[in-house]
Amino acid sequence: MDELTEKIIGAAIEVHSILGPGLLESICEEALCREFGIRIKATNLKRGLIINFGEKD
Repeated sequence: MDELTEKIIGAAIEVHSILGPGLLESICEEALCREFGIRIKATNLKRGLIINFGEKD
């Protein structure tokens, strides 16, 4: 896994650990965008990750 992908996953884990499961996707998206603003500078690199914040029952 490359460094940028690791940073993205780290930000997603941070958001999930604070907000927990079960929130609307739009809320998680907003929180993740804010976390990216805190952590990740523009790199002109493209990544596509699918992140599922759901948990098994």
